[in-house]
This record gives sequence, structure tokens and C-alpha cells, in this order.
Amino acid sequence: TFTLQNVATFKFLDVVKAADDKAAKISATLGCTFTGKNKATENGVEYVFADPKISGSGTIIFDMDKGYLLNSETTTRAEMQVNILGKDATQMPKKASRKDISVNTNKIELL
Repeated sequence: TFTLQNVATFKFLDVVKAADDKAAKISATLGCTFTGKNKATENGVEYVFADPKISGSGTIIFDMDKGYLLNSETTTRAEMQVNILGKDATQMPKKASRKDISVNTNKIELL
């Protein structure tokens, strides 16, 4: 029901020393915008979605002299929740909910 648009933002923080080279220290952040309806109905079952919460951050070190990534560590977090309203086989109202939280950390290092 939602269309998500992730927005990654990178900001130059500093020049650091990497062995005998100059490297850029960069911060990364992730935000998200979304559009769409938070309610949907299918086969008599109503789904009510909470606003998604998506974020991320991290640090990247890029060798400016040699032109490649030395290392980075970034983390993303996504939280989604839905409430489900419907009726069982005897037409009694039933309610359920589900909440998913996903946290991922990515590490890259030049060996």
C-alpha cells in the first residue's frame, strides 16, 4: 500500500591519513519518505498499516589518492507494523497485529 523512497545523504567530514595517502572521512545517513494509503481491504479482511520507520547511518573512509574505498560501516533499521481485522469461519470478529523490526549492519574493509 505504500510507495517508499529512500534518500541517502553523504557529507564530507574531514581529510584523514591512511598509510601514506589522504583519505576522505564521510558520514552517511538514510531517510525515507512514503506515500500511499495506510488501509487496505481484501476478501473482507481490513489491514491497517502504521507509518513505516526507516533510518540508517554510518561512516565511510575513501582513499582520495588511489580512488578506492578503504572501509565503511553502515547500519539500516526498518520498522513496519500492521493491524489485521476480520472474521473467522463462525463470523466472530478477530484481531491480530504484526510488527517487524529489521536492523542490518554492513562492514566493508579493504584487505
